[in-house]
Amino acid sequence: KLREPVINLDINRHMLNAGKVLEEKGKITPGNKASQGSFHQIPYKDASFDLVNLGLALHMSKTKLRHKGKEIRERESTLREINRVLRPGGYAIITLPCSQNKKKAVISKQNFSNFYKGLEQLGFEVLPFAGFYNGPKDSKFKVYLAGLRKTSEPTEEPLDEELLGWKMD
Repeated sequence: KLREPVINLDINRHMLNAGKVLEEKGKITPGNKASQGSFHQIPYKDASFDLVNLGLALHMSKTKLRHKGKEIRERESTLREINRVLRPGGYAIITLPCSQNKKKAVISKQNFSNFYKGLEQLGFEVLPFAGFYNGPKDSKFKVYLAGLRKTSEPTEEPLDEELLGWKMD
C-alpha cells in the first residue's frame, strides 16, 4: 500500500527470500531491503524510521527467558527497540494472531489495561483504532491490531512482567 520500498527484518532467512521472490515476480514494490536479525536487537541506528510494522511476530517473544545464563525480557526489549529506532512522533503497528475460538486467543480484552499501561511506560500512545479485526466473511482470519505513536523515551526501569503478559503466556 505504501508503494515505496521498505526494509524487512526477519530472523528467518527463508522469509526474507520469499520477499525477494515476490519482488522478482512484480507482486510487491521493487527496491526493498532485506536484513536478517532479531526484533529485540534491531540492527539500525536510533531514530531511523517513521513507521515500524511488527506483523504477526510479537506473540512469538517471551516475557522472560534465560539465554547463556542471562535473563532476557524479550518482549519488553523488542518494544524498547521499536521505540529506539522510531523518530519522535513515529508510528508502530503491531498485529497479533487471534482465533475465532476464544479459548485459543493470544490476547483478550482483559489484557488491554495492563498491555496499554506497559506500552505507555515504554513511550507509546495506543491509538483509538486498536482492537480486533476480522478478514473477509468467508475466512477465519482475525487479528488484534494496535496502532502506536511514539510520545517519549521509555522508562529506564524494567517493567512489571504482568504488563506485557497475555492469556497465552
